[in-house]
Amino acid sequence: MKPASFVGRILAPYVDLSRPETDGPVHAWRPWISWQKTLGHCQREGNLQRILPPGFRASLDEQLEGGLRVAVEDPEETPAEDRSEAWATLCELVRAQEQLAPARRAAVLGTLLSLGFFGPLARASVPDAENIAASDWQASCALAIQAAKTILAVTGVGSHDLSPLEQIARAARPSSVPRFSAEVELVVQYGRHRRDLAATQHWRSQAWKTLQAIVAERGAESFTAHLLTSRFYRSASYVPFIAGDRGAVVREMDLCEEHAVRAAPTDAHEALLARENKIPMLQSRAKEARWLGDLGLAHHRLLRARDLDPADSLRWVELGEVELDLGRPAAALESYLTAARLAPPGGALSWFMAAEAARACGQLASACAYYQHALAIDGSAVAAARRLSELGPQVPGFAPLELIASRLIDRAIATPA
Repeated sequence: MKPASFVGRILAPYVDLSRPETDGPVHAWRPWISWQKTLGHCQREGNLQRILPPGFRASLDEQLEGGLRVAVEDPEETPAEDRSEAWATLCELVRAQEQLAPARRAAVLGTLLSLGFFGPLARASVPDAENIAASDWQASCALAIQAAKTILAVTGVGSHDLSPLEQIARAARPSSVPRFSAEVELVVQYGRHRRDLAATQHWRSQAWKTLQAIVAERGAESFTAHLLTSRFYRSASYVPFIAGDRGAVVREMDLCEEHAVRAAPTDAHEALLARENKIPMLQSRAKEARWLGDLGLAHHRLLRARDLDPADSLRWVELGEVELDLGRPAAALESYLTAARLAPPGGALSWFMAAEAARACGQLASACAYYQHALAIDGSAVAAARRLSELGPQVPGFAPLELIASRLIDRAIATPA
């Protein structure tokens, strides 16, 4: 069964593993590419980086009004009548994944990761250090499993233990992309989440050594060399950021952008990888500009990112944030409403921020309606419930409890701030 709505159509790969629509978001290509690798139809190196948050499938189910019952935590939970042929095959491969050849197992685990099935992926057996050292595919399997565990830890499931990721970084082949990916992720984890300067510097140094080994093998002007170098500088900028060295942050992000531009694709697959890499590069450069106090430059960079991926709700949320900072609530409202219509991900946040922008514009009735949309998606959205209880009485004839079950507002209001 195919989704009928626009959002359902452009996010169909998450439902049936079909080929993405050309007008859909870039991230929708990840499940399809992973699936093509599983089937042996794609032999190209590399996949997209974007991993959607744990609540994405539930949000998609809400957007589709439960019609396809996609709010499941395991592909096996999808009712038989809602499974495409590809989905049924995926279930068979997941059951047999322990016995698959490493390359195919890595593709199956990558497909689970791309679809947001973090639970079954986190429970998969992890290759030991000897196997990781012997095979890049085994290292890729370990990386996918660890990625799922890291994501679940953020939601409170399991511990945020980085030692398994460090094992991959130490055991994998010295010039392998999985080793580089593990090291770069450690730079991000220690830099962004722990603000541990010494550990961030250490893994930055290790990632640089691995990158140089990869460049020596592939060639300094190869697509892979420029793509990975761009990724390196984006993560490596956490070192000067933590140290408060603004000039060094700008220099490293300049190099990140330079290599992103120099990564010249030779086919459609590489073109997609290059396009996706430019989006977080511009996102990071917008954050850099805001950190430096240049909102106009941040806005310009976010416009460029939006133009690269106009069907991704996150691009419009980010644009709305800087529009508000620039004192343009009407433009922010337009951006947030676009984000809400393209969601998931981020449906509840988009509607809440649309309400905030509408409120700043003096459109109180619309603000109340948007707060209600946020609550309908996330009944525990405390801020939306509080705003609605404060603002609702100011709108003549507004009866919020007629539109949203009172238990949602009561539950949210009762939750401590």
